[in-house]
This record gives sequence, C-alpha cells and structure tokens, in this order.
Amino acid sequence: MNPQWKQWRLESLPILPDQWPLVVYERSKEQFEVVQKILLSPRVSRVVCATDAGREGELIFRYIYEAAKVKNPSAGFGSPH
Repeated sequence: MNPQWKQWRLESLPILPDQWPLVVYERSKEQFEVVQKILLSPRVSRVVCATDAGREGELIFRYIYEAAKVKNPSAGFGSPH
C-alpha cells in the first residue's frame, strides 16, 4: 500500500491507510460477480443491509458493496425510511 511501510519504524506509527484495498479471492470470484451484477442492475433502486446483528456481517456487506463499486445514491443501509 505504501512503500515506506515495508520496514517497520516507530515514527511511522500509526499506520493508517487512506483506503484499504479490497481483493476478491479467485475461489469466490464467480459468486461475487453474480452479486455485483444484481447490485449494479438498473432494476435495483435500493439495497438493504439485512445481515446478522453482529458487526462482522455488516462489515462483510460493506466490503462487498464497496468492491462492487455501487454508485447508487438511493441505496439504503437498513433504514426503513
């Protein structure tokens, strides 16, 4: 992400990237492409995050949403409004 971070130095802390690179694993690429196609469909006007109550489920949803490059401004994250 940043060549300066290859060697750890105290003065480099905290190491906080502006953006975390998202990588779709080859073994799940086909399924990701199916989900991405649905998320990017012009027929989809809103996406609701309906994952489990734990933070991990929502984080996975947000990673998929970001990796799919969804730009729909009307997409919702679980809000009923």
